[in-house]
Amino acid sequence: SERFTALQGLAQLDVEVLATHVDRLVSCLKDDELLMRRTVCQVLARFDSHVLAPHASSLIACLQDDECLVRSAVFKVLAKLDAETLAANAALLIGRLRDSENLVRIAASDLISQLPPHALAPHAAALATAARGLEAVPRRAACRALSNVVDEDALRVLQREAAAFSACLRDEDAATRLAACKAFVKFEDLAVVARHSDALASCLKDPDLHVRRMACVALCKCDPETVAPYAAELAVCLDDAEPSTRIAVSKALAQYADQETLAKCADLLITSLQRDDEL
Repeated sequence: SERFTALQGLAQLDVEVLATHVDRLVSCLKDDELLMRRTVCQVLARFDSHVLAPHASSLIACLQDDECLVRSAVFKVLAKLDAETLAANAALLIGRLRDSENLVRIAASDLISQLPPHALAPHAAALATAARGLEAVPRRAACRALSNVVDEDALRVLQREAAAFSACLRDEDAATRLAACKAFVKFEDLAVVARHSDALASCLKDPDLHVRRMACVALCKCDPETVAPYAAELAVCLDDAEPSTRIAVSKALAQYADQETLAKCADLLITSLQRDDEL
């Protein structure tokens, strides 16, 4: 169409010149043509936050567009908005994790992972619901986002969803397994952590060193009776190829373990005394 051809021409302008026409470009978000709406999203993604801020409501409205190509494209524009604007619209962004189209769910997950913890805390329950989902994209996005939450009330909500995080400990994605381990480290109710000790112990053999390290810390928070059956697995971590994992489990044992568990690990702790400091 003539409109689309004109848009293509405008897109070739330097961004500083193009910004003087931002009002007209934003109005194209309501164009009848799908190609116009999607392309203008791609053009708007070139602008900085201060140019886009006055048009935040129009950009957010695109999350309701009938076409998934527009809904997914607008996330790249929204990513340019300031953190407070995104936080104010967190519920709508999180809602797109349940979008009917995978393309949109992936775009939503990328942006949600960038939201500050205080923006996520009021939506802990909705994110936990997504983390319970069987589909990989919303589950992983929710788990990774929730691992950054520090608000005490939100963490209490998440503790009630511990089974979802336990399932994420078996996810194929290492970042998701790490995020789940971090969540268990933050849980204050150690009885909740203890109920999932088997799943945490399985992460002591994880191929990712960060997961192994965080699993050590989470597991060793539990009471001695819970930790004791895993003394052998923890001892193996003291002989891990990665110094950071050995240090993590040593610290965890020193802080949490009972005498019996420490005794089973004593030989490898002695070995650590003889190693050069590798970090």
